[in-house]
Amino acid sequence: MTKSGNEAEPVYRWVRVINQAYIFRGTYTATENQVFPSPETCVYNTYIDLDSSVNFRLVFDYLTCQKAYGIYADVTDTIIVIPFQMVSDSLVDFSIQGSGFINDCLIHLNYQKTEGAITRLWESQFLKLQ
Repeated sequence: MTKSGNEAEPVYRWVRVINQAYIFRGTYTATENQVFPSPETCVYNTYIDLDSSVNFRLVFDYLTCQKAYGIYADVTDTIIVIPFQMVSDSLVDFSIQGSGFINDCLIHLNYQKTEGAITRLWESQFLKLQ
């Protein structure tokens, strides 16, 4: 019943919201190079997922050769940005930020990770596995 006393059939609507960065979701081979203060390289497979509430946002499973603790990046056209983020819990305490370029199969990032008084500079490439 409506307020005026008229009967009305209930109407249901399903809305599906899609993160438009879905083409970047998947498994990647990462090659990460710490370029400062001392050279270090690691190669591993990792998964890059989509944020469930922010469009064009990716979430990294691993970054800087270790668990990423929910580090995210925002995509605009061919540019990818890791906005300044602080990560802190009982095991880790660091900040990270950077940028790079992205296409449907390659992500290239330059970023810095600061732990305490030590800032490390990284250059990374993520090649999507088919």
